[in-house]
Amino acid sequence: MRKILGILLALTIVASVPLLSACSQSAKYEKAVFEHLKTEYPDKSFELLSYKRNNNSNGRYEVNAVCENDSTKFSVYVYPNMFITDGYSVSKANSMVQAELHGVFANTASLKYISSIRCLRLYNEESTDYSFKTVDSYDEFSIEDLKTIDTVYLNTQTDSADAEMGIITTVYALKAAGIELENIGFEFSIKGYKNCRFTTDTASVLEAEDGEIAKYIDEKIDTNGIIENALASAITFKIDFRKNIYELPDGTTLEPVYNYSKHSFSVIVPKTSDGRYICVRQYRHGIENVTTEFPAGAIEYKEKDSDEPITYEKIIATEEEALLAARRELAEETGYVSDDWRHIFT
Repeated sequence: MRKILGILLALTIVASVPLLSACSQSAKYEKAVFEHLKTEYPDKSFELLSYKRNNNSNGRYEVNAVCENDSTKFSVYVYPNMFITDGYSVSKANSMVQAELHGVFANTASLKYISSIRCLRLYNEESTDYSFKTVDSYDEFSIEDLKTIDTVYLNTQTDSADAEMGIITTVYALKAAGIELENIGFEFSIKGYKNCRFTTDTASVLEAEDGEIAKYIDEKIDTNGIIENALASAITFKIDFRKNIYELPDGTTLEPVYNYSKHSFSVIVPKTSDGRYICVRQYRHGIENVTTEFPAGAIEYKEKDSDEPITYEKIIATEEEALLAARRELAEETGYVSDDWRHIFT
């Protein structure tokens, strides 16, 4: 009986070590977060709601918190080197302006088109989602302080004329409220294209002729959304063309990484001679998570013979081009090669 108790006791002690270590680690980060918030906002009180460790972002801790003075909810990121960045000031400023903007667009034609609005971008542009913006005078921030509106999300539009009406009615509602912006972004989906972004200043929209914005949108969609200036001013348009910064597990950052998603893809379903399927595990930036999936990859334009500009028709690959890309991706992602290939479907 003593031997059994001794084994159970030993197992209990050993099992408790990681738990105590984890608790000690979380207490360390909680204390650091409270000290940071007290230093940055000495007249405020905060409650930490939850936290988790994001192993895909160099092991940072992501803390959800709320200000007890004004009920503003926000996030705090804590990195292993104890660098702390919080989103309180920008979240507070956004909430201050949000109510005023509802008043601007109330009972206007723009309500038919607007889905939601994000006034200020949460993250620093140069570091994507790794460092929060800070806003001075966040407690007094108002609509008069707005120089830009980061994104007006429009409801899904059926054609470019609808998108133009959403843009114009929004800008005219702002004009009626005496608001002129240096920059305003619109995002919408149209004609099967997702994440279309149209960026301009309000003056350019007011000066545009009827149908000019819709025509410009159609032209850019037809030419795959190359980013250019238009309307002799600051209107730009893009489709699924994004600039990213990637942080590797060792802390190394890669920037800038440009992503253009209008590609054809090959997906390989590899099966070994003993009947096992080969999969890969890899980090996917779009969902910010690690997935288990079949090997796959884009059919690169350089695999085509022509050096002419990319058009919509050219992103539709042939079966031969798909096989060429599939052979390359299987070898690159898994180290396997095969001489036995079958086309399943396109």
